[in-house]
Amino acid sequence: MATLDELINRMYDMVQDAKGIPLAGEKCILERDQMLDLLDELRSTLPNDLQAAQDIVAKRNDLLASGKREAEAIRRQAEEDARQMVSETEIVVAARRKAKEVQGNAEIQARELRRMANDSVVDERTFREIYTTGFEIAIKEGKSKSIMSSYNEVNGVYANENSHMLQEILVDEWGFDGFVVSDWGGSNDHALGVKNGSHLEMPGTGKSGMYDIIHAVENGDLDEAVLDQRLDELLNVIFSTHQATEDAKGKTFDVEAHHNLTKQPEAILDVIGSTDLDVVAYEQGYIRNRKPNQKLTKAAVELAKKADCS
Repeated sequence: MATLDELINRMYDMVQDAKGIPLAGEKCILERDQMLDLLDELRSTLPNDLQAAQDIVAKRNDLLASGKREAEAIRRQAEEDARQMVSETEIVVAARRKAKEVQGNAEIQARELRRMANDSVVDERTFREIYTTGFEIAIKEGKSKSIMSSYNEVNGVYANENSHMLQEILVDEWGFDGFVVSDWGGSNDHALGVKNGSHLEMPGTGKSGMYDIIHAVENGDLDEAVLDQRLDELLNVIFSTHQATEDAKGKTFDVEAHHNLTKQPEAILDVIGSTDLDVVAYEQGYIRNRKPNQKLTKAAVELAKKADCS
């Protein structure tokens, strides 16, 4: 197939041999010299026109490619947004569920009602950061020799029978070398408590608790080696504190002065030394094991409003 330039050359030769070219639908004849001039003009302008056409085609192709890229980017972003919406929905649902759990746990921990039957359901992080921190400080820094277990269940297991709390955390992690005693009437299964880290039940149950231990050992529910270990742990505390109890015999203390001290925050600060706390007042708020007292509660709330929390 001839190129456009070759076709122009052929037309140029044909025109040179002819006198003129009749124009379709016209009565006049285009003279040879005029035709040659037109072909010369076409020859001179054609490259520029072709380049312009090629530029237009190239620009069109670039626009198409750019449009495809933008369309692909939009499609991918839409897919990502859809995934993100699903993810955020899952997060919101999980957050709401966790908020309900924490709220429920806070309500359980903050009330006395049915405290011996409540189950405090709490995740491990919240349990560690909020509820066990004070005990950890008392054991690691204060070298506490005794811990009292609470009445309630924690994640379905009574605190006095909870091996995660009494063994894994208290002993294995914190290095506690003292003894654990149940709260008053907080021992539900003495043998199970001993198995999982408890030593004493309060109040004493006479021979009932003793028989529970004996039967558990005989039935294989309590390993005798574990029972011996609990006894050794308790005796170690007794022997290590014996001299202190001997030295304290005959000593008395001013009960009334201690009571007055608890009502004077400034005096307490003098006793415990320097601190960054600025205690300016004290309100009791409630009386233990009594019905709510609106007068005491109101006074405590009004005082709290004046606290500087900055």
